[in-house]
Amino acid sequence: MEPIRQLPAEARILRTFRALRTGVLFSVEQLWSWQQDEDKPYYDGIARGPYRYLNAGGFIGYVSALLPLLRETKFVRFYKGADQVAYSHLLATRSNEFNVSFDYDSK
Repeated sequence: MEPIRQLPAEARILRTFRALRTGVLFSVEQLWSWQQDEDKPYYDGIARGPYRYLNAGGFIGYVSALLPLLRETKFVRFYKGADQVAYSHLLATRSNEFNVSFDYDSK
């Protein structure tokens, strides 16, 4: 029997990300924190399972899909550097402008 070979963590992450066929993938969390109450219905409406709210501390993406989000740095500055609030609100109000998915299955 041939031994099981494991890919390095980085290779597994990239392989999984590419298989999801999205431009940017954000992690999600259970708690609604550092976000505006007006945006909560958006996330509740699209989520599956207990992990439903954007976690701006964990995302991966292609440069071409990340640039439009990152160009909104003025938006982050408006929230005094609170990227969780800024990105959560941006995606809740303008998600159709970006190629973004949420990792509800913790892939």
